[in-house]
Amino acid sequence: MPTSRASTFVASLLLSVTFAFAAAPTPARAQGACADDSERICGHVKEGGGARIRCLQDHPRQLSPDCARQLDQMQDHANQVSRACSDDAARLCGNVESGKGRVVQCLAAHESQLTRDCRAEVSQAKSDVDDARERVQDAKHDAKEKLEDRKEDFERACSGDISRECRGVEPGHGNIVRCLQSHEGSLSPACRDAIR
Repeated sequence: MPTSRASTFVASLLLSVTFAFAAAPTPARAQGACADDSERICGHVKEGGGARIRCLQDHPRQLSPDCARQLDQMQDHANQVSRACSDDAARLCGNVESGKGRVVQCLAAHESQLTRDCRAEVSQAKSDVDDARERVQDAKHDAKEKLEDRKEDFERACSGDISRECRGVEPGHGNIVRCLQSHEGSLSPACRDAIR
């Protein structure tokens, strides 16, 4: 793999890793600076392989200031990683097919053979990915708990209304909610609030 190709590839991969880290849910804010822009501008683009990042980069005038700043920071970081690791990537991972993090995985597998600067960058990238995965798992757990709480609140508020208005309706696929909505005028106030 020529050095320039290795540089470009390492930079694009680590840009994807950095974006995943930056957009991972945090306790203070459920989304990264580009999450809203990603959905609004690039919601039609299938996630994975850095496609959403490329889409955002292709639409700089539509980005929010925070997202533009975040993308600039990620590009700076990717350039730093590229400078630190391009020679190592060419030397150690020249035969590795690019995509899906394979070059970064190759670099990590050869950590003891990396130059000091590249080793530091790969170590930081691995740490960032681990942190992002943990934050995503925490966010999924929190979302699941909130959903369970909402379900319990809904059942508590609407159980009588369901028995009275939706007897015989097959649960699932929103059938019960649609039934309740069609009988909104005769629902208890608590159930009416719950389905809104």
